[in-house]
Amino acid sequence: MSTAAASPFVRVVQWIVINGLLLCALWLGWFEGVEWARNLFTFVSGFFALLSLALISKDLKEGMRKRGRTVPAPLDGLLYAVFVGVLAAMGSFWVASAWVLMWMIDCYVFSETKGGAK
Repeated sequence: MSTAAASPFVRVVQWIVINGLLLCALWLGWFEGVEWARNLFTFVSGFFALLSLALISKDLKEGMRKRGRTVPAPLDGLLYAVFVGVLAAMGSFWVASAWVLMWMIDCYVFSETKGGAK
């Protein structure tokens, strides 16, 4: 396996797969009542929120800025808005808060970056 950074195409495919699985878990957990999907989504959301706190570090923030966004900011923001909106509407305010935290940190990390995906 190469240690070089993944190509933009690979990063977009990874973004689609990860967020597609999260959307499936969200649908199954909150709309279909599948408890394990709800628990998995809640755990992954908390885990991602804790990981995103590390991006406040100057070195990691600069690395992320240099690498650039995976997808354009409006698409990323739309996904965050869907997660936050659905979770808040379904009464899962703690999980929605985790997604708001991730959204805010994402905006902070790329606040000085112009344009969308690079």
